[in-house]
Amino acid sequence: MKKTAVVCLVIILTLTLFLGLVYAAPEYEGEVNSNAVMLLDATTGEVLFEKNAAEQIYPASTTKILTCIVALENANLDDMVTVGPDGDWSGSGYSLMGIKNGQQLSLRELIYGMMLISGNDAAAAIAVHVGGSLEGFAEMMNQKAQELGMTGSHFITPHGVDTEGHYVTARDMATLSLYAMKNERFMEIVGSASYDFPSMDFSTEKQKHNTNKLLISDVPDGETSYYYEYATGIKTGATPQAYRCVVSSAEKDGMKLLCLIFGDETQDGTERWLLAKSLFEYGFSNYETMDVQALIDSVPVSVNVAGAVDDNDEGGVLALNAVNTGVDFVTMDKAVAEALTEGGLSAQVTLISGEELKAPVKAGDPVGTAVYTNTQNGETVAQAQLTASRDVKGETEPIATPVEEERAPSPESGGSSWIWLTLGGAFLLLVIIFTVGLIRAKNARMRRRNYARRKSASRSASHSASRTGRRQ
Repeated sequence: MKKTAVVCLVIILTLTLFLGLVYAAPEYEGEVNSNAVMLLDATTGEVLFEKNAAEQIYPASTTKILTCIVALENANLDDMVTVGPDGDWSGSGYSLMGIKNGQQLSLRELIYGMMLISGNDAAAAIAVHVGGSLEGFAEMMNQKAQELGMTGSHFITPHGVDTEGHYVTARDMATLSLYAMKNERFMEIVGSASYDFPSMDFSTEKQKHNTNKLLISDVPDGETSYYYEYATGIKTGATPQAYRCVVSSAEKDGMKLLCLIFGDETQDGTERWLLAKSLFEYGFSNYETMDVQALIDSVPVSVNVAGAVDDNDEGGVLALNAVNTGVDFVTMDKAVAEALTEGGLSAQVTLISGEELKAPVKAGDPVGTAVYTNTQNGETVAQAQLTASRDVKGETEPIATPVEEERAPSPESGGSSWIWLTLGGAFLLLVIIFTVGLIRAKNARMRRRNYARRKSASRSASHSASRTGRRQ
């Protein structure tokens, strides 16, 4: 019965879980001219702002986010790569790292050259090394996109040069970026403001800066700084058909945000930097990522246990452990989050046993559920399964007595059990002998009766024959 109740409880919790709950905050009121834009909480994946998120667009060099992830997951950064003809883009006019046919350098250098300098030549060299060919790597890219659920995108090149049939949606790129952000090595690379390239013979210094201006704090005199102190990555892009793009990330006070901007048509792509900073500030100022278990733990739950022994700890009051049964994190309006953490959260307890909990109770036993609500508006914030934090003995709880291990009697013991076993065997033997005697006596009586009958019948026959002879 108890197991059935627990199963029903789990089913109810599963059916009533909330998913990705966002509490309303003021809408973003800034001007957005770029074609496709998104702002998301990178921890929960919740969308805080979007424009044309499902429209198919050219991704330009933000394609390299996928190229980087596929390479990191299928190759070793210490691999030595010999650049082939596909990696030599000399004189092409595109954004290049500057590698040459036949040159040898590590995959690590190529990836930094692709993600920081945005080298199309580096992307091509990486693709051939990892996928065997540009076509083979494209298959790997599309397979990964399919695994991630990027249903509105298709990839042909590893670098993102405008190509018919090579397209994405901002929503798909958000899915990809959220996935990539979980890779620590990826974030280490894309968060670097600069990198030293030991194998390269640049005309100036060996150190090259990231094309993501949100990461660059030391700009030359006379240039405009777009530095954003909370920026952590990720990748820029620019082609004639994609215009200017940036997929950027930022973190402040434990909250991580992702901003995607595609189709910035301003000269030099200045809007993408200003818009990204504005959207980040909007997100950090109005929202907060809340740890649901921490919220639950801020509201202690306890119940009185009926029938507890008089000397029970805490007078029979049992504190309950609450285990979150929903999502791990939620995105909340900052004002709501502050109110909840300052006592604005209440718990409604439902016990499996009904109106009261009765002793005895064992530590860890599931005893019920709790629904946590916002006291201001009654909205459900979280749900939890409740378990007993300790044992509670009952007044009528039987006292367990030790049970001695049964041992087979042995002749050497000389104990009373051996005597009783002997007497029992003798008694059984007497019963058998007595029974056999009765059966034999009965059989003897039957034989005597049958003999008497046969003798009587013989006499009768002789007498009858004698009388017949006298008559003749």
